[in-house]
Amino acid sequence: MGVDEYGKKELLALEDGDRESKESWKSLIRILRERGLSKPPKVAVGDGALGFWSAISEEFPSTDHQRCWGHKTCNTLDKMPKSTTTI
Repeated sequence: MGVDEYGKKELLALEDGDRESKESWKSLIRILRERGLSKPPKVAVGDGALGFWSAISEEFPSTDHQRCWGHKTCNTLDKMPKSTTTI
């Protein structure tokens, strides 16, 4: 997914990958470049998959990383005792 400066979201690509490996992510980045992605993204948001972060760092060194708050919250709550997370 991509988001422009106005907040409009757009699906940029959808590919099958090999267990979210770095090479699968790099392949997707190459496809985006072939389609015209000429500037590196300002920020990349991901769920914590190591292959994604490695590929972004290699292909777009200037791109900032941000962990997805939804995944971060769910992963944190999953580790807490259930009695403390009940509403």
